[in-house]
Amino acid sequence: MKRLNAEWINYMKAYRLYDTKNPQQTMAYEDSLETAELNALKNGYDEIVECEADTMHIENY
Repeated sequence: MKRLNAEWINYMKAYRLYDTKNPQQTMAYEDSLETAELNALKNGYDEIVECEADTMHIENY
């Protein structure tokens, strides 16, 4: 299962999207979670996980 994380960046008023396998690399910035979910599905991700910007969580595979 491919997951994409979305963390809200308050000062940018946007979600930063990153792959759980490479959390330091930003995939995109989106201004709404709905748009982020649609683009994630289009790009082959199975799910998007909303997370806190100050508590970046890393998945172990």
